[in-house]
Amino acid sequence: MYSILGLRILICLIIPNSLAFENKRLETFNLPKDTTVHLVVKEEQATFGGGFGSGGFNLTIDYEEESTLDVITKERAEQDLSYETVDEYGNKKDIRVKLKHAFVDYLNEYSEKLKKAELDWDLLEEHRRNRRDVFQDDTRFPITESEAFEGLPFSAVVTFNIGCSGILVGEKHVLTAAHCFHDGKKYIHKTKDIRVGFRKNKTLSTYDVNTDPSKAFYWIRVAKLNLPAAWSITRYSRKGALLPVPLHDDYAIVELKRSPDNREPMDFSISSHGNVGAGTRVHMGAFDEQSDQSVMMYRYCPVAYEEQSMTYQFCDASSSASGAGVYIREWNGLFGEFDRKVVGVFVGKHTLREGSGREEKVNAALRLTPLKFAQVCFWITGSYSSCHV
Repeated sequence: MYSILGLRILICLIIPNSLAFENKRLETFNLPKDTTVHLVVKEEQATFGGGFGSGGFNLTIDYEEESTLDVITKERAEQDLSYETVDEYGNKKDIRVKLKHAFVDYLNEYSEKLKKAELDWDLLEEHRRNRRDVFQDDTRFPITESEAFEGLPFSAVVTFNIGCSGILVGEKHVLTAAHCFHDGKKYIHKTKDIRVGFRKNKTLSTYDVNTDPSKAFYWIRVAKLNLPAAWSITRYSRKGALLPVPLHDDYAIVELKRSPDNREPMDFSISSHGNVGAGTRVHMGAFDEQSDQSVMMYRYCPVAYEEQSMTYQFCDASSSASGAGVYIREWNGLFGEFDRKVVGVFVGKHTLREGSGREEKVNAALRLTPLKFAQVCFWITGSYSSCHV
């Protein structure tokens, strides 16, 4: 019998180098059933009229070079999984989650498995990369053929009429960024006014491109927004200063009024240092071409920096790419092809500040950690245990 490490080395010898080191598969993730209680603690009308002002959504982030997978407490897990919803009529519900210990125990056991797997992967890849390398190479090019929108991954990429992007991850559920809808204090747009656009499988005429590029999409209304409660909780420093919104909670699930026609959702998975570490390649599609909003721009680039809940890279992207799904390719040896998995959400361009005081503009993506993966699964299926890695 081969050891696990021996098998991985054997795989690397069999699969071409460009494939073997693309992205790694994680340990199986399968939460126990019947371990949660959801309590509606408040129902009220949502407050609208928010916004980020002329400066836009730009934060300065203190970079933590060495981050570990901390032990998840029951209190922390309950806070992270609490959420709020707003329907098309503006009715808001604040929902608090109560967990049984089996749920939290499983999360910590899985985190320990991730740590062990990450150590093994680091042994294999130590000669290939340095976690702190900054990668400047970048590709970004338009997807112009209408046939490209007939299948994954591009058929799942969506645009919003409010200037953001997203990706279809359920039959009628879109993963995107919370800051597209809420500034941390108030909702920016009324749910009933939000539309989600799916690119039609046709090429626009020059006249339509110049006059109304929205004709390239068919639009679906939104039934409900789901946001983590932590996004809208006011935070203060020890000195009493108001803290900015938590970037690591900048994600949301938008439930559509109906399923899009003939659109298959993308699979989503957990992101960790093991499968989305510094130097590994991430991919993203968004309708963020300023000269023609009907054109999808696809790009890929390596992760430059990473933290426990975030990754940072230098892929070109404009503000309308906010909320786009960040995905990886995992080699499937059984079928001899790549599987694409959404592992994060693009949350915009921000400033990364190191301990030395050096600052650098980066594009940031929120990781789908085990807790966030469970939350997204619940928002889509109504169960934490219905989604598996």
